[in-house]
Amino acid sequence: MKNIKKTWIAAFFVLLLVSSALFASCSAQDVGANEAYRDTAKAESDALGSNATGEMIAKPLLPDDEKSPTDSEYEAKIIRTFVINAETKEYDGTIDALYDAISLHGGYVSSSKVSGKSYNQYGEKYNREATLVIRIPAEKADEFIRGLDGAMNVTSSSSAEQDVSNSYYSITARMETLNAERQSLLAMMGSINNATDYDFWYTLQKRISEIEQQLAEYQAQIDIYDNKVSYSTVTLTLFEVIEYTPKTVEEPSFSERVGNAFSESWKAFGEFCMDFAVFMVAALPTLIVLAVLGIAALIIVRAIIKKKKAK
Repeated sequence: MKNIKKTWIAAFFVLLLVSSALFASCSAQDVGANEAYRDTAKAESDALGSNATGEMIAKPLLPDDEKSPTDSEYEAKIIRTFVINAETKEYDGTIDALYDAISLHGGYVSSSKVSGKSYNQYGEKYNREATLVIRIPAEKADEFIRGLDGAMNVTSSSSAEQDVSNSYYSITARMETLNAERQSLLAMMGSINNATDYDFWYTLQKRISEIEQQLAEYQAQIDIYDNKVSYSTVTLTLFEVIEYTPKTVEEPSFSERVGNAFSESWKAFGEFCMDFAVFMVAALPTLIVLAVLGIAALIIVRAIIKKKKAK
């Protein structure tokens, strides 16, 4: 009896182990099936997109070899800007030469502002000033900037570069995706009967209108980028001066400062004398009239005094 009991107990444990193994195998198969189902559902969901009404529509697939905007074969999109301050003693001639140089380099003036007059009625000089916003082809911008040194006294200049490559190529990639989606929707619209499936046809038409509006906005931004990249912007402020601002490389010594101060004082005194002479010439008619009136008044007063003495 004891052997029979041991045999039944051993058989029970063997059966229990076999059942556990079968259950584990079935569970693994169920998990694998669920994961496969989820992967399939995710792939289908990624391949579909929802429109404004929530209906699912086909999403165009992009080519596997699509390149990112950072690939070396893409041309860099750089916007260059320059800010320059300069002086001239020959204002009119410099302005004419500047416009000639702009035309020679294929550029144009997008805006300009001119202020001041050359001389007033008393002969006093008023310095003129001109601010020009110049657009120059990017490949000729450096040559144009170098030519300014020979035509005027450049007192300060600065430049900046803005890399818009990532933004530019991101927009073009979106435009390609939208164009592909638009073509897919147009093909889909051509294959349905708008009389029997009007709601679906209207949904497709609405989505196409949205895509075309987005494409127009993106194209406007691309056009702005193309213009700014193709033409560099130079903001030039030109001052009319009597003497150029000295370009000092190092701090002058004490003796140089004294000599410069003495020279500047004599120059200021000479300018004062010239201004005073101009003022006297301008005021001479008035002074002559006042002198005549003063002499006449003096003669009359002396005549009155003589009559009183005679009485």
